[in-house]
Amino acid sequence: MGEWPIPEHQVVDHLLIYQEFRCFYCRESLWQPEQQRLVYHVEHMTPLARGGLHDWRNVCVACPGCNIRKKVRTSEEFTRAVG
Repeated sequence: MGEWPIPEHQVVDHLLIYQEFRCFYCRESLWQPEQQRLVYHVEHMTPLARGGLHDWRNVCVACPGCNIRKKVRTSEEFTRAVG
């Protein structure tokens, strides 16, 4: 179980602004002009499968490519692996 001080969609809105609408990992823009929308995954930095919580302190927004490549690694393991 996790803790959400405000509704989850508001946490995501805050993350998008804080991260400047960029992927947490590769820093590429999440805005897709051809689709005229933001494209992102809400991502657990420490995966639930590895003991992470579904909590506002354990999520970020990532581009789908980074989130898929990250698999069940922690954010630290993934950033070390991709340089």
